Amino acid sequence: MLTCYIPQLLKKEVKAWFPLEHPHVAKLYGVVQLPASLAMVSPWCENGTIVRYLKEKNPGANRLQLVSLITSFLLFLL
Repeated sequence: MLTCYIPQLLKKEVKAWFPLEHPHVAKLYGVVQLPASLAMVSPWCENGTIVRYLKEKNPGANRLQLVSLITSFLLFLL
């Protein structure tokens, strides 16, 4: 059953995200349990996801520069 697996997925995500310190990654402040759900708490990202940013906020963004930033983060994870 998926609902039994969700806390395990959340725990895995929190363990991976919480210790990260990188200028291009939002900080994870913690987890909150609501009556019907669990939620991870991080700063509000004004531009939303990268897809929303590219479609709605800045369609002319320098995609090569964005790929470079994403690559630097992926190398950071190694």
